[in-house]
Amino acid sequence: MAKSTPPQATHEPGTYAGALAGDPDAPAGPVTRADPATAERAPYRGTPAARRQLAGLAFAARRLARGDAGAAPAVAVVYVAGGDEELTLRRVHQALRELGGDVVRGSVIFTGSLWQAVLTVFKRQAGAGRVESAVGLAVSAGENKLYFETQAAITKTNAEAIATLLDSLGDATIGLVFVGNLLAMKIDGTTVGMELTPRQAAYLRDNPALHRDPAAALEAMERIRVQGA
Repeated sequence: MAKSTPPQATHEPGTYAGALAGDPDAPAGPVTRADPATAERAPYRGTPAARRQLAGLAFAARRLARGDAGAAPAVAVVYVAGGDEELTLRRVHQALRELGGDVVRGSVIFTGSLWQAVLTVFKRQAGAGRVESAVGLAVSAGENKLYFETQAAITKTNAEAIATLLDSLGDATIGLVFVGNLLAMKIDGTTVGMELTPRQAAYLRDNPALHRDPAAALEAMERIRVQGA
């Protein structure tokens, strides 16, 4: 028997329809905005658990990108330790929305400090082939897609986006927000923000243990820079 063709994802404000598990033949269903207040919690069980959550959301992002030419989906990662961690997570979600993203799906929230990955969709301008928001530009740059903005304009816009993400970390002692090729961190209360090269971004995506250790993540990014990313 021939397999049925999975339905394409369609965008409505706050909702996507489409299979968001790792099985391309999984049934479609509505996916509403990621809400930290209602997300499932689980104790942190190590890197494999985080990797599974990231893989599921990355698959969902690819499905959405194929099904909706007007969307630029990205998986954002948030790690927070110290201060009001729940409030900081909500602020990060809000910052992603302020930067033009529709936060449509969240992973389990790992506790014992706090870690979550969220699927965020940035909208493209109709007929222009461009992404409206700063983080949308960063996502596209991370995918090596070309847009009409000059590099100088992208850098300026992304600097403003990094500042917004840093502000969202609030009173956290240690924190990390990573989306596209933008990285915002707090390390012992000191803020650090940077645009990543494609090699740096890929390394950080592929090594989720670094998400829970911003100091080690910064060291790894610097090592790659020195090596010539």
